[in-house]
Amino acid sequence: LPDVEYGSSGEWAISMMVRATAEQELGIDPSLSPFAYFLSHGSLGADSATQDVFMPNHINVLAKRSDAGQLDGFRVVVRSKSDGFDSSEFADTNNGMGQHEPLSDGAWHHLLLTTTPSDEPAGFDLYVDGTLASVERNYGGGPIDPGGSVFLCARADVEGARFFTGRMARVAFFDTSLTAEQAVVLSENRGAGGASASTGDE
Repeated sequence: LPDVEYGSSGEWAISMMVRATAEQELGIDPSLSPFAYFLSHGSLGADSATQDVFMPNHINVLAKRSDAGQLDGFRVVVRSKSDGFDSSEFADTNNGMGQHEPLSDGAWHHLLLTTTPSDEPAGFDLYVDGTLASVERNYGGGPIDPGGSVFLCARADVEGARFFTGRMARVAFFDTSLTAEQAVVLSENRGAGGASASTGDE
């Protein structure tokens, strides 16, 4: 997608629907390619993409592949303009807050990322199917401007082994934060129609 402007104030949200098949992805060795990317925004160097994901002005939504080649929950890396490099910090649905079933179940799942500017420190929340699944308060809460194209179903360096080979629908960007109630509305509407109580731009 062409560059999307959002988050200059530190408030933003991203919503999407994804469906992963229950079968192992053909031609991909999970031991060599342990992640599949749903969304990647922010330029990545051809020789440094793995590190660049954790650099300022980047948003990456991905899933870890199990040894059986299936996708095990969402993982999100967000770095605002003023954030430093840290490859150990990310939001993950398998961190104990929300023990979601593996994604490779053939069902549609709704994902919502939203910043939390009123919190101290600010950060972002990750909702899966309308339920809070993970929180991040050390990174991702400030103004952001990733720049460049938005890549769907791939990492920004377009490495084929990191493609998401399932289905994706109703990707939406908001230039404002969304509430827990709006996360439920979006999930119940399967990502359609925006968030009924939203006052921001979609």
